[in-house]
Amino acid sequence: MLAEIPNEYIMSANLDVLKDIERFSVCQSFAHEVWARLYSSRLEVRFKYSPGNNYETFAFPEIDKCLQRLGGDLPHARRELMTVESVSLLKSCNCFNTNTKWVTRIEALRALQREMDSAVAHAYDWEELNLQHSSHEMSCLPESDCVRFIILETTRAQVSHSLLELSRQLYEEEVAQKLHGNVISRTSTHASLDFYAISVNEGRYLKVVQQRTGHRAKSVHGIVKYLIAYPDWYDKVDDLAATSIIDGQWNTVTNKLLAYGHAECQGERREARSQNKI
Repeated sequence: MLAEIPNEYIMSANLDVLKDIERFSVCQSFAHEVWARLYSSRLEVRFKYSPGNNYETFAFPEIDKCLQRLGGDLPHARRELMTVESVSLLKSCNCFNTNTKWVTRIEALRALQREMDSAVAHAYDWEELNLQHSSHEMSCLPESDCVRFIILETTRAQVSHSLLELSRQLYEEEVAQKLHGNVISRTSTHASLDFYAISVNEGRYLKVVQQRTGHRAKSVHGIVKYLIAYPDWYDKVDDLAATSIIDGQWNTVTNKLLAYGHAECQGERREARSQNKI
């Protein structure tokens, strides 16, 4: 949950402070929420938002006047609810998901959220995306606290795949502009984003692509960009050598990709190899 705060306070070291207020609507939308849950660090079922892994790696759409307006309307309506009912941001968020109190005000907030998410989908040119906002159970959360006012689970999977593909395209553009050194650009051979398609590589190993010299990522997201840009089968040694990330980061990213169905794994333990499914 994001909130707009005047720049006149001393912020806690545990807060993530972002200055691009015009991006508020997108950061509060379904698209960024899906991306944040995919790449945030975790402790049990709780996740920690990271500007480096979540914000800086996110492919933002063009922010038009509609998104700017909605980015002001939603926090204004939420502040009004908090003031009138004398509740905290956390409690207003909980009621937003469960709708057990202040039904009229909560429904007004939900209507703004639906409008904002539709505007974000339009900005990405996802006109046929089936959002269907409702109180859905999230499988990644504990049963006692798993209900969230979100879009369909199947739609979330489609959104994550579309964002990964967009990230790959942007990365290829950066490579063409030589923003990543002397990396050889290679366009993905995948023709579409069919989420339900069976990988043509399933059931067999492929030859590991030779390490690209000069490819060095500055964050955990580097391994994701590398797998998207160069789809093939890799083992742990290949990934570490290609991206210069540390052992612990590799385990974290690989486990998340497997958990969300974005990667495949062949072999067991030390002999295992993985590849991106997109």
